[in-house]
This record gives sequence, C-alpha cells and structure tokens, in this order.
Amino acid sequence: MLSVTTVSGETWYWLRRRLGSAGRGRLRILERVKELVPEIRDAEGSPPGFSGPELSAFSATCQLPLIARRLPWRGDAERLRMVAWWGSALADLALERQRADRDCILSEAAAFNLAVALFDSAVDGAPARARPLVEALEPRRMTARLAYPGNPGHRIECRDPSLDLVAALFDRVLSSAGRRFGSQPAQLDRCSQLLETMYRSELGRSPEPFFAKAGPVIFVGALACDLEQRRWRRLYEALARVCQLWDDWQDMEEDLRGLAPNSFLGAPRPMAPVGSVAYGLRGLARVAAGDLCHPGIAATLATGFRETVVAARDCDPDTYRKTRLLCHELMD
Repeated sequence: MLSVTTVSGETWYWLRRRLGSAGRGRLRILERVKELVPEIRDAEGSPPGFSGPELSAFSATCQLPLIARRLPWRGDAERLRMVAWWGSALADLALERQRADRDCILSEAAAFNLAVALFDSAVDGAPARARPLVEALEPRRMTARLAYPGNPGHRIECRDPSLDLVAALFDRVLSSAGRRFGSQPAQLDRCSQLLETMYRSELGRSPEPFFAKAGPVIFVGALACDLEQRRWRRLYEALARVCQLWDDWQDMEEDLRGLAPNSFLGAPRPMAPVGSVAYGLRGLARVAAGDLCHPGIAATLATGFRETVVAARDCDPDTYRKTRLLCHELMD
C-alpha cells in the first residue's frame, strides 16, 4: 500500500509533466527552443565564470559545506557551488580576462547569487524562522554597509547563528562592492535602489512581484559594468527576463500549489480574492490542456533567449561568445 507521501510525490510529478516541466514534455520543449535559437544550440567552448579551482577556493573561503549542513533546505554543498558559479558566470559576461578587479567581481557575484537563493528559500520555507534574517537585511542596513564598508559597526549580522552564515555572504558582497564603488556615488545609489526593490518584492511588499526573481541578475550586472550604458543595461535586462522565465517554467507546479507569482500563471494578490481565483483558473486550464500548452512555453522561452543573444551581439564579440555558452550550459 502506497504511503501518503509517495502518492503526493507521484501526484506532483504528474502535475509537472502536464505543465511541461518534467518528463517527455520538458524534453520536447527544450528541443524546440534549441531549434528556434541555433546560436545557443551550436555554441562550443568553456563556459564563463569561475574555473574549477576558483570555485573550489570560493567554496572553502565561504564555508559552503558548513552552510549546506546547517541549512540543508537549499541542497548539498555541490548544489550551493553551482548556484555560486552561476552568479560568477553572469558577471563574467561583461568582464575582460585581463581586468584587474575581475576576480573580486566574480567573487562578489557568486556570493550574492548564493546569498539571494538562500534568503529566498528561508523566507519561502520557514518565514517565522527567517525573521531574524529579514531584520538583519533591512534596506537601511544594507545601504549603510555599502556606504561605510570599512566601519565594523555596520557589519551585516544575524542573531540566529545558522542564518548568520547567509548574512555573512551579504556582508561580504556589500563591503567589497562598497570599497570598489567608494568614488562612484551613482553606482552606490543604483545598488542601494536595486537591493531595496528586491527586498520589498521578495517579502510581498512591492507592486513588482517579479523583481525578486529578475532583480538579482540586474544587480550582478551592476557589480560588473555600468548599467547606464544602454548596451549593458539591455543585455542584463534580457538575461534577467530569460532567467525569470526559465525558473518559472521549472517551478510552475510548485508556484501553482503555493499561489506564488509565475510568468506563465500571473501574480495572485492575497488581498484580492478575484485575482487569486483568476490565477488558479489559469493554472487549471494549463493542467487540463497539457501538451497543447507546451509549444507556447517553448516559443516564450525561445523569444527570451533570442533577445538575450541579440543584446549580447550588440555588446562585443567576447560577450556574445560567452553569453551563447552560458545559455547553452543552462539548457543542458
């Protein structure tokens, strides 16, 4: 006799298959995206970001095995390494190999991507327990750390010893970026604004429910380059969009169950029952239609990838090459 847990697991997997994020439906969507964006399908070479030794050094410095043991809800140490690598790869798109501060920026981007992922999991999985971390990361505290990176009185700390590991990652990023941008007040202001908008979006306090997903990519862009330049802004906004679409496709079943914002389902408003009903109906319609909705998902994803590749081409040949490789890595 099957347990409730087993039945539930099978049910959720069935739902994921219907929505196109698992099984043969997922594979067909991936193949269609590759057909529609051959620049990514045919990309060859080593992806950008941390090399293996660089990633191992980052893992040791930031104590990823210890974080994985204390905060197992985000995955093991290898999973945390991949989240960190992804942040470094996003930043590397805009960096020349010989740039003097390249290693510093890659480290900031890796730590930030990992910190945001851990914060997101804590808030979604155990909001009551995450309260000390939410308080530690109030926008005024993060802005102060950026503005006064050398002042230990502004260090980002959390009174929960386990969650303090996450706070330490944020502190590492903000103090490092604050030192680099010390003579660039416009960069500091931009980073502060992005942090506040992401924070409010993550906690449901913002009219921009999707910025919690797109914002981290744009923030990484702000660490790596001047987003006042149209070519870089266009690239990182396109990357943010495609990463949001990709994550929402993978998480559609989970988001539907939790009535969480999703690019393919919409954004329910807890205080507006009609909005939540409409969201649920869209989800049920997708479940009922099954395979019929999968070509639309593929087309939406392909559009996002194509816009990203075009934006990268308008930057420079090296960025174009690295962007294609990064997107190829994502699809594999």
